[in-house]
Amino acid sequence: MISKISSQRTRCKSWLLGGLFCAVACVAQSQAAGVTWSSQYQDRLFDSGGGVLDTQFSFEVGIFLPGFTPTASNVDLWESNWRTLDRAYDPTPEDPNDGDPEGWNVPEQFFVGYYQIEAGGYSSSPDADPLYAFPGGAQAYLWVYDSKSLDAPREWALLTDGITADNLADAWVVPDADAGSLEWYLEDLDVVIYGGGNDLQGPGGYTLDPVVFSLQTHSVAVPVPEPGSALLVGLTLGLAALLRRRGLSAARG
Repeated sequence: MISKISSQRTRCKSWLLGGLFCAVACVAQSQAAGVTWSSQYQDRLFDSGGGVLDTQFSFEVGIFLPGFTPTASNVDLWESNWRTLDRAYDPTPEDPNDGDPEGWNVPEQFFVGYYQIEAGGYSSSPDADPLYAFPGGAQAYLWVYDSKSLDAPREWALLTDGITADNLADAWVVPDADAGSLEWYLEDLDVVIYGGGNDLQGPGGYTLDPVVFSLQTHSVAVPVPEPGSALLVGLTLGLAALLRRRGLSAARG
């Protein structure tokens, strides 16, 4: 009888330990900070010519790698130093009236996204690198573009949140996994690295200033090699050819 009771207690203890393990595992998996980021409905979103943004544009929130500071003079390095937290775009640009399955509603001029920062600093977004751990407290940016490739003239805007004291929502910094639910609003972005935001114009080209606007992309010129670099390459190749010809002449003589 004692042996039977002992066996039952052992099984009960095993079940309790197993249940506790599952509970801890579930809590660990569910620990994630949720971030909703968006513009307003029927917002004032323009390109460099003053036209409303169309289906070709994408909106990304993300960070730049530690040690890299984005400026108007290093736009060709942005993409290689950028890490995406989440993206909003129109996957079916040929049908702008199909709603906003990926967060960019062109007729309503409204974009919205949602992602979670999970334990370890990983973003739940399918547009994020699943192996990249985002450092808590890192400055987050909004990058708006028609294409990241600079093989042709492009339209870009890059904004961030510098003064958080008067924010309508939360500061644009990467949260820790236990931060709870957060909201990031376009109207809280007050630092313009490129383009225009919240009536502030920054670097880049534009032909019409809307004056009152939430966001405006500016034109980005295709980077060209510095004249000094091209000249140096040309001189090097020319000198090599001259030495080769002289070597052949000496050998024949």
